[in-house]
Amino acid sequence: MRVYLNSPLPGDIPSYEGFDILLNYSQVTSKTNSDANVWPNCVFEATFYGSGGALFGIYARNILLTILTLGVYYFWGKNRTRTYLVGQCEFEGDRFAWHGTGKELFLGTLKLGLIAVPLVALIGGLPLVWESVWAELVTNAVAGVAYAVLVPLAVVGSRKYRMSRVSWRGIRFSFRGRMRDYLKILFRGSFMSTITFGLY
Repeated sequence: MRVYLNSPLPGDIPSYEGFDILLNYSQVTSKTNSDANVWPNCVFEATFYGSGGALFGIYARNILLTILTLGVYYFWGKNRTRTYLVGQCEFEGDRFAWHGTGKELFLGTLKLGLIAVPLVALIGGLPLVWESVWAELVTNAVAGVAYAVLVPLAVVGSRKYRMSRVSWRGIRFSFRGRMRDYLKILFRGSFMSTITFGLY
């Protein structure tokens, strides 16, 4: 991740990992060099201090406890992994922090299941009990609407959740994207990909 201070992103520098951020120095830190003349030309890079061995230990523990709890611990294990990965990222001498919990992931999955399971049952079971061309039309329509609504809802919702659970120097992050804006991008991309045979 690279952060450019007090100046637009240079046009000749490509995006690095998709995370180029424009910030004002006063919004970022009071602990760095105070020479204002250097900020327009400064590029700060975040550092990751994690190790493969430590992450392997977390994965091994997560897998073992997930098996012993018949899958229930999966959500807490996933949260433990995120806590480690986010906490090992440092910018300007301070670490990022993850504030999510396994309980939040568990409850979120239950809510998703309450919506997804009936839809899957309807799409898969209706043609079996109603052998008609109309059954296929109904199931296709339901599947299309579900995809058009649930996928953007899940994508935007997950981004909002993840960003809201990350902080740096006590400052919480946030994702301000709206589902309708994502729908426009999704439908336009799908349409253009179709008429260009995937080239778009």
